[in-house]
Amino acid sequence: MGRFALSVACILLASALAPGARGEADGQLWASAGLSYDVSKRFELAFDQHLRFADDFSELDRVMPELSLGYRALAWLKLGAGYRFSRQRNNDEEWVFRHRLHVEARPSVRWGAFGAEYRLRFQEQLRGIDASEGGRHTLRQRIKLRYGWSSDFTSYAAGEAFLALGAEDGTRLTES
Repeated sequence: MGRFALSVACILLASALAPGARGEADGQLWASAGLSYDVSKRFELAFDQHLRFADDFSELDRVMPELSLGYRALAWLKLGAGYRFSRQRNNDEEWVFRHRLHVEARPSVRWGAFGAEYRLRFQEQLRGIDASEGGRHTLRQRIKLRYGWSSDFTSYAAGEAFLALGAEDGTRLTES
């Protein structure tokens, strides 16, 4: 009963500390599911499917399958690269295509059942079905804290910051 009460308390605390929505009152849902396969002790192949719904969950806004490869360079360091294809709606409600390539480094530490991970990711997003419309460079940083309740259940909380590189109005920082 103690672990259950602690997990409920963590969820309530995270909900209370979450920032309020900005802009229009529009309910959105970002969902993803994935599979991973350990190719060897050091290599992992992963597939994730991301779906984003907008307009109070009534409209499919983005469909994004992603394939990635991870390499455990050291016990505390994982390196990776991936590709995401994105079909999303633009401001005119037309479906457009994006290609997103990324490379990342993820150092991590563990203290018993607790763990922390930092992810530094550079990504390049290309526009158009043939990637002819130019690109956008982004540096993404994520911090993830986790607690392993048992071998079957782990909870975590994460925060991520995006840094647009070479933006027309200068470099900007946004939160998610």
